[in-house]
Amino acid sequence: MDTSDALTTPDNSVVIADSIPAPHVRMYKSERGFNINIAELVKTYYESGIDAAKTIDIPSIVRQQRKGNESCDTPTLSEVGVTSVSYGTGFDFCQVVAGADGRPVNIDNVLFVSSDPASIGINHGTSSVEIGSYFAIGWKRRADQLILLYRVAGCEQYLSSEQQPLDRNNQPARPVAKLTCDLSGYMSRTWKGSTKYIPDALLALFKATEQRLQTDYNVPFYMDMIRMITTTPESKKIAEQMKEEAYGTVEFYEPEMFRQKIYSEVLNIRNSQYAKLPTGQGAARKVQPLQMVETLELKPDTNSIVVGLVIPRDENVSPVHYQTELTVDNFFDEDGRVALERGMVLKNSSFEKLRTELENRRDAVVTVHLASIR
Repeated sequence: MDTSDALTTPDNSVVIADSIPAPHVRMYKSERGFNINIAELVKTYYESGIDAAKTIDIPSIVRQQRKGNESCDTPTLSEVGVTSVSYGTGFDFCQVVAGADGRPVNIDNVLFVSSDPASIGINHGTSSVEIGSYFAIGWKRRADQLILLYRVAGCEQYLSSEQQPLDRNNQPARPVAKLTCDLSGYMSRTWKGSTKYIPDALLALFKATEQRLQTDYNVPFYMDMIRMITTTPESKKIAEQMKEEAYGTVEFYEPEMFRQKIYSEVLNIRNSQYAKLPTGQGAARKVQPLQMVETLELKPDTNSIVVGLVIPRDENVSPVHYQTELTVDNFFDEDGRVALERGMVLKNSSFEKLRTELENRRDAVVTVHLASIR
């Protein structure tokens, strides 16, 4: 069986994977909904040792994933950060989802993101997962900290929609899958000392989980959030002005800060949009994808690529023309993650591939129309 197709069938049903999970594998399900019981998992690790946490079962809500005109049912996991009894800046525990390469979840696999401050809860972003996908569990209390990195190794049906009561809107509940997961890396630190085993391929996921525990950033930052969409006459018009640096004030940043500035502006605009929406039970609080215009220009003399991006504003606010310059040295950050989202670099996975694509384009400056799903 091809493991890439092991989770769905042509009729979109969840199927049992090649290896049937052993009956003694423990299910870590919270009593509230079908989240992972992180506190219980951490307790098992510390009380029974690492062997007790090497293979675990977790629940996974099955949702519909759409790609173009096609759709299928797929197990999902969410990136979350939760503060219960905080002892300073950051989250007490978190869950960070990655792709099968251990890198950020591709935009095509991100199902939804909650950025509405009125209903954000603890689920900040939810993505589809498959056999081979990775995720991390992070936990801290004062000086104690534990990070567990898991790989999804198997999947089978746990509960069907018929086995669950109707939801609050009298709609059938979604089915739930059971994911069997193998421990692939870990870091434990207590007053007694520390232990650590992090494979190189999972270093970026580990670093992202550490960062999640240290900050109160209430949105996903280990998922791609920006999708390429069809260029329009209006976006082309804006791009022409950008080429002349005549659309907004130009601000130059290094790639990582460039990405952070884009995220911050998106969040500021989103908060302004949500503040104007009606409140009350049943009120529609959905906002449309936020559109952006990007330009990419190859500079052969310096072997670099200048990236410019603006977020057109309907309000009486002057736009900012953000700029950065990509090179072979800064295309990846220090943790091995693409410094910009893949949608911002035409879905290319390396500087060399992006440079080759730009060399084969007829236009000296390539215009890209983007939309943020956040």
